[in-house]
Amino acid sequence: MFQVISLLSQVTVAVLCIVLYKKYKNQKFYVFFLTLIVLIAVVELVGTYFIYTDVDSHYMSYFFVFFQGVFSMLMFKFLLKKNKIVYFLFSLFFFFWIYYFKDREAFDIVVIMGSINIAVFSLLHLRELLMSDKIFVYKKILPFWVSVAFLIFYLSSVPFFSMLNFMHTRGLFFVLYILIILMNTFIIYGLLCSKKEEKY
Repeated sequence: MFQVISLLSQVTVAVLCIVLYKKYKNQKFYVFFLTLIVLIAVVELVGTYFIYTDVDSHYMSYFFVFFQGVFSMLMFKFLLKKNKIVYFLFSLFFFFWIYYFKDREAFDIVVIMGSINIAVFSLLHLRELLMSDKIFVYKKILPFWVSVAFLIFYLSSVPFFSMLNFMHTRGLFFVLYILIILMNTFIIYGLLCSKKEEKY
């Protein structure tokens, strides 16, 4: 049940992002955010199909994690004033991605690195927001809700992916699905309630 709801929430966010493109098209980060969200929804749909048809999705997963890292880096590049740390962390992630590319058993390491990257980017953006005048209107700023949503999912998913190699069944995957639903709830709220005029 949680898997279906999480998949529907991914598709809902992707459709909503496309529908609201005109509202947010002036925000530089939005194109990369939109691309990332649509990519996630497509991969989730294809991945679900692969699960039920027993198709090997190893390389698709590896490339997905890479492109997720790329679009997250590009998105946060526009949200953060200090970009050097963004490039440094992405370079570190890229090194791990290349190093472990053919090692199926090390996939969790690559996913954990990617999750930590996005969580750190989100924390850095929230910190900058906290130290600026924009904190007074944070409820109307879409990047705030995106950062909170990403932080909730990616930081919380690190322990889950740390145990991935020890899981013999998909019994604990409901935890991941709940995190996805929670993340998408925050994104949907942000998309619907944020101001059109804000530029980043």
